[in-house]
This record gives sequence, C-alpha cells and structure tokens, in this order.
Amino acid sequence: MDSALIQVVGYKDSGKTTVISSLLQAVTQKGYTCGTIKHHGHGTVSFHDEGRDTFHHREAGAIISTIEGGGKTEVCVNKSLTLAEMLHMYTALSLDVIFIEGYKKNVYPRIVIIKTEEDWSLLSSQTIAVLYWSLDVCKETHIPCFHIDDQASYSKHVITYLRSIST
Repeated sequence: MDSALIQVVGYKDSGKTTVISSLLQAVTQKGYTCGTIKHHGHGTVSFHDEGRDTFHHREAGAIISTIEGGGKTEVCVNKSLTLAEMLHMYTALSLDVIFIEGYKKNVYPRIVIIKTEEDWSLLSSQTIAVLYWSLDVCKETHIPCFHIDDQASYSKHVITYLRSIST
C-alpha cells in the first residue's frame, strides 16, 4: 500500500507544526506509522553535525551521508530536493501516513489553517478539513471545519479519512 499523504498548509505562525504534532500523536496511537516532511522557507537548514564524520563526508564531496546506530538513522542530503524526490525516498520506509508541512504550491489532500480572510485562497479541490482560529474568518463551506484548539475533533476526522482511503 502507498503511504497516505496529508498536507497541512497555512501561513507563517498559523500553527502548522502544532497541528501536525497533535495529529501524529492521535494517529500513532491508532497504530499508524508516520513520517513528516517540512518545508523551511526561511533561510538555510542546519544539520547540527559540524566537526562530526558525516559533516566531513559532505565537506569532502558526498551529496548524501547517513549515520546509523543505537536504533536510529540520520540522513543528511547536501542538495535541494523536490517534494516528489523526498516522497520517493520515503517509500523505502513503508509508512502508513506522511504528513507534509507547507509546500502550499503542491496539491495533495490537505488541511488548511485559516487565520485571516486571505487564507481561504489556500483551499483546493483536495482540501479535507479547515481549521480556523476565529469564527470571524469562517465562511460557509462544504468542507468540514474545526476550531484550531479542537484537536480531538479534527484528529478523529483525519483518522476517519485515513480509514476511508485504506479500504
């Protein structure tokens, strides 16, 4: 079975990471194996391994370096990858669900976080839920809507969605 993909989109400081963390807890408690991919649109990413062997490998020319031990594996890639390339890398892990934070221009089944009226532009035909901060910005829509703090309800909705696509 292919991994289910769920995108969480919203503008800066809308709560995307908090929502994904909440969803991860809920779906892993139901037995799903999960991965995440986050778009970092604010500068470069740091590997925090300066002076270590993997750092030296990349400095010497390796595009990718991996370290494994103690039941964990860390992979560092020293080039920009597209979302499609990262998703392809994740296929080897046989995950049930991959949560994608950001990548607004890509369209996968998504949860849209609405903080302001302008955020409604993030909706797509693939939107499975809307999370809103205030009823003031909530519009009438056929898409299920939940308050951002109602983690139990939107988590239940996502689990129901995951069950519906796995049958």
